[in-house]
Amino acid sequence: MDRFESLTGMWHTDSARERSDILTGSNSIITRLADLASRRNASDIHLRPRGYAYIRIDGSLKRVDNLPKFKASQLEELVFSMLTDDQLNALKSSGEIDFAINTSSGHRLRANGFYELGHIALALRLIKSQIPSLAELGLPPVVEQFAHLNQGLVILTGGTGSGKSTTIAALLEVVNNCYEKHIITIEDPVEYIFTPKQCIISQRELGIDLSSFAHATRSALREDPDVILLGEMRDAESIETALAAAETGHLVFSTVHAPSTAEIITRICAEMPAQSQANVRAKLSQNLQGIVAQRLIPRASGDGRVLACEIVKTSARIRDLILDPVGIDGINEIIRNSNIVSGIQSFDQHLIELYRSGAISKDNAIKYASFPVDMRLTLGV
Repeated sequence: MDRFESLTGMWHTDSARERSDILTGSNSIITRLADLASRRNASDIHLRPRGYAYIRIDGSLKRVDNLPKFKASQLEELVFSMLTDDQLNALKSSGEIDFAINTSSGHRLRANGFYELGHIALALRLIKSQIPSLAELGLPPVVEQFAHLNQGLVILTGGTGSGKSTTIAALLEVVNNCYEKHIITIEDPVEYIFTPKQCIISQRELGIDLSSFAHATRSALREDPDVILLGEMRDAESIETALAAAETGHLVFSTVHAPSTAEIITRICAEMPAQSQANVRAKLSQNLQGIVAQRLIPRASGDGRVLACEIVKTSARIRDLILDPVGIDGINEIIRNSNIVSGIQSFDQHLIELYRSGAISKDNAIKYASFPVDMRLTLGV
């Protein structure tokens, strides 16, 4: 059991010196929680006003023992102490702020501070110090082909915490190891810190180095990039600039929130004005190189989770279907009936492979399947 006696004795003090000790340095509450999260292989830390600290392990939240409830004023002081003046103003005006912090013990955390019922809460995600390889993540070799492209758009999708950012970092690390190129990352906030190898790498953070994703992407085109990471295609402006970067000879990686690969086309078009949607479909058809969608599935052993992915390497037929406003059913049909040799893999195909290898249970193969009835028939249930 991890204990926080040295902190709990200080937590209710009114001493300014002791409050400062709590917020900074090797005894910081954030440092201690990050160390705990790392030891337990947790992904996230949650701090709530008038509530206990929790960490997320294999998708489930676990309360941190022997740490008292946070007072609303203490959590506010903690969050405010980590922000620049500009970030603090942004938090107060918008009600939330994304930022990143490094602890004295060497952990990097992506943070989101937000108001709930008038008080500050904090969610933190632990970012691994070492970028794992695509093979270590459990991704099929076909995914690495996206890192060797010269231009076009590659999109990652999946739920929160499904590992999208880690997969993109692994792809960029392939580029970093193999080519003499200029990589520019545009993130909110910067997550993985890259060490330049063959490449030179410029990492820019929203709110510190840039004012908006779209402005930064337009600026990046004047900074002689070969590869651009746009953290998220979140609105019409960022979608347009990402497509412009791809069609002008750059390799662009980005994320879009969608439940499946085919739904990404619909989601992107829905962000655009009606009069622009045909043009956006044309640009996607010409420039989209591939999509990787991810889900994390509990291991059969009960120890951790394993990555399941749907992969679409764009073909001539898929490009034609992207142009069709009702082509999504056709894209889904291609995904269901193709195989990894063609560069396409459905979620359900990967789930079957994971079940047969013993990585996941039959129940979870069915639970997480896109087509549970078909999965039951395939597995003989």
